[in-house]
Amino acid sequence: MAPNSVSDHWDHLISNCKESCRLHLEASPVLVEWHRTLRTAANSAVLVANSICGHEPHSSPP
Repeated sequence: MAPNSVSDHWDHLISNCKESCRLHLEASPVLVEWHRTLRTAANSAVLVANSICGHEPHSSPP
């Protein structure tokens, strides 16, 4: 299913990142920190995009 909003698009990208990183996270503390940083940046981008587009912010899964 194609994403139908900016928020859905970012949720999809974040989910893909989590899935891609999941297999490597335990093996590398550097990847754990990188993933945390990327997730924080992506979540911030969602909030900015939502405010620009007028979407209500929503919480993303931990």
